[in-house]
Amino acid sequence: MTFLKAPFLSFVLSVLLLSLFFGDELSNPNSYFMSEAGDGYKNYYTFAYHQQYDSSFSHFGGMAYPYGEQIVFTDGQPSLALFSWLFQGASDHSIALINLLLILGIGLSAWILTKLFIRFGMTRGGSLFAATAIALMSPQIMRFSAHYALAYCFVVPWFIYVAFLYVEKPSYKRGFWVFLCLIFITGLHLYYFLMAACFIGAYYLIEAFRRKNQSIWKYALAFGVQVILPFILYMLWMKSTDLVTDRPSIPYGMLEYMALWEGVFLPYYFYHDSAVFQALDVRKVNSEALAYVGWPATLYFVYFLLSRIKFLFQKRPKLSLYKGHAIFIAGFFVFLFAATLPFLMHTPFGEKYGGPLLQFRSLGRLSWVFYYALNIFMFVQLAGTRKRIGLILSSLATVILFLQGLHFNTEYCQELGKKRYTYAGVEELSSYSNHVLFPLPFFHLGSENLSTKHEDEYLAEPIMSMSLSSGIPTYACMMSRISLSNTLNALEMAYNLSGPLMESEKAWMVVKAPSYSNRVSLLLPNKGNFMMDSLEAYSVKGAEWLKWKSLQRKPDSLLNQGVFYAGFENASGQGIAGSEGINFSRNEQVILYEGPGFTDTVDLWYWLDAQHDGFRFFHLKIENLETGESWQHEAGSNFDNVMEGFARVHIGQQLLNFPCRISIFNNGPLDENFSVDEFLIQRSGTSFCYPLNGYQFTEEFVFKPVR
Repeated sequence: MTFLKAPFLSFVLSVLLLSLFFGDELSNPNSYFMSEAGDGYKNYYTFAYHQQYDSSFSHFGGMAYPYGEQIVFTDGQPSLALFSWLFQGASDHSIALINLLLILGIGLSAWILTKLFIRFGMTRGGSLFAATAIALMSPQIMRFSAHYALAYCFVVPWFIYVAFLYVEKPSYKRGFWVFLCLIFITGLHLYYFLMAACFIGAYYLIEAFRRKNQSIWKYALAFGVQVILPFILYMLWMKSTDLVTDRPSIPYGMLEYMALWEGVFLPYYFYHDSAVFQALDVRKVNSEALAYVGWPATLYFVYFLLSRIKFLFQKRPKLSLYKGHAIFIAGFFVFLFAATLPFLMHTPFGEKYGGPLLQFRSLGRLSWVFYYALNIFMFVQLAGTRKRIGLILSSLATVILFLQGLHFNTEYCQELGKKRYTYAGVEELSSYSNHVLFPLPFFHLGSENLSTKHEDEYLAEPIMSMSLSSGIPTYACMMSRISLSNTLNALEMAYNLSGPLMESEKAWMVVKAPSYSNRVSLLLPNKGNFMMDSLEAYSVKGAEWLKWKSLQRKPDSLLNQGVFYAGFENASGQGIAGSEGINFSRNEQVILYEGPGFTDTVDLWYWLDAQHDGFRFFHLKIENLETGESWQHEAGSNFDNVMEGFARVHIGQQLLNFPCRISIFNNGPLDENFSVDEFLIQRSGTSFCYPLNGYQFTEEFVFKPVR
């Protein structure tokens, strides 16, 4: 009977243990969020909004209005979205679907691992408890606070298991199960494809050499059909439904999120700030690279390496590869790949020719494969032969891993699980359906080039909550790898109240944080239309914004170009507002100012062509010509306005009372022609105003020619 079999019992045991930590989420899954902030909240929002309001399966319309986004780049989980899309009424339970798959996925992980252990010859009782212990310590549980598509703990054991089944007895039927697994998990998240492709490719290669009666070409063909074909089909669907042609090609974070041995073999989550770790000068490990295997697996790994040293001193060592060895070696290969590839991709050659691999910046996630592979290998080696000493050590390892898993969940799960909150007054939005939500402060994240700064009054979660409750989209954005041109249009609208988005027929539903103030919010009336909790809501039409902004324009006779101005009128490059600018190439340094310096504290302003990928590689360099000291300021974190494809960078409060040189350069990997224009130095705290080709430039807005 199925309910008495070990795999099912491991599922039940895991779920019962998880109910200690996720009781509310299991009993009322549609009423709780695992996380109420950041990427976690966004994952709920994009999935649920898409199910409830979008008319196209492939396109998400909740954010970045009017462009929206292909669902892959919203963490929209196409495989899960398709399931929900096919069942009428399932959209009302989108939150519950994610929560249950997160929690029950740990139980499914234990189920799959139990079946795998039994096939390796372990006892059913030993398999049950070892699998449950491994599942409770899954590093993917740390994704419960964000990136839910990557938090399904059954995925990695699943593709290990189906690959093992195929290797155990190759057949069309078992190969088809690998194919279906790859189709499904690739549709959850592309990182799963990379994990599975690396592991299965290495595993099949090892087995091809181990099983001399099996042709390597047979495994190569199987890999092509089972792994590569699902990826091709997925990419054909994605490319055919994606209208964006200017996504970033060099995302940030390749070295920051790489795999590290400390994240695998040290309990970094618990002791990262301990005196011991500080005394040992343990490297900082990003959360993306945490895949702690536990004390038993760490000790067994050390034992395994030491026990193999003897082979180095034998003239003809006999090395035998058994089934468990192949899984372990394949998993170790995946870890080495994730720990070394970032260095290659970070070179000029890698950044230029890395292609699709550059999109996988968080390679530390691939350490999860090694977590499972090493623990599987350890238990199979200890208990698979059913020898007494092995069974004792296996039982001890199970108990220790169990305790570590319970301790980990007790500590980590305290941060999870929040009751869904509805903002008072949000029902008023039903009277403003022909509007688009516009938060103040505005947020726009995901272009890899220009992103807004997170202020204390960050409105991402309130705006997503209001959008999900009302079905009203928002101009704001919190997605991945989004279009550069769409980003520039959105930021020009938000910072300068100009550009093509100002022509939208829909009115703005401005939602302003209580104490937030900037040049846009100061144009609003004293009182809004209604309140949602402490947030004030204003219904404003685009024409009203333009009228209010025009009243701020100053007479052109009030000319003030600061204490130093360079318009580069004699340059040959394309500048802003139809003027000339200085063109320069990668690693070329353009001197903007060289002179005696300034007695007062000054602000620096300049405009950069932002229409090329790699804006974050722009740097302003200030050199003290007397001492040789120098300072650099990144453009990406200091822009404060956007217009017609150019971004204005503002470096404030600089004391330059010494002979100095100020220059600009781009040290990115792309061979592009860049442009800089309108460099101005002004005393801090004072305003400037000057005309240029019918435009008026001020420290607040840029006013376009009156037509």
